[in-house]
Amino acid sequence: MRAWQQFRLRGVAGLVPCGTRVILQQQVAKRGWVDLPASMYTDARSTYTMRVVLGVKSHNQLRLVDSRTRVLSPVIDVWVH
Repeated sequence: MRAWQQFRLRGVAGLVPCGTRVILQQQVAKRGWVDLPASMYTDARSTYTMRVVLGVKSHNQLRLVDSRTRVLSPVIDVWVH
């Protein structure tokens, strides 16, 4: 994908109740996982859809967590050219 190109992350937040806040995090070298300014609340079926734009040209690792920083997704690898 190209830098600043929008894409969507969709999924089901498994064992969390509806209305749970889902936060996007990015793996940053030497800093660990950092919250990105992207979050939303799960719907009645505990699903989420989030629009994401990345500008860093490299291999990006993303994951989703809830407001208690419980991991909700496996690592998502995104390569930005």
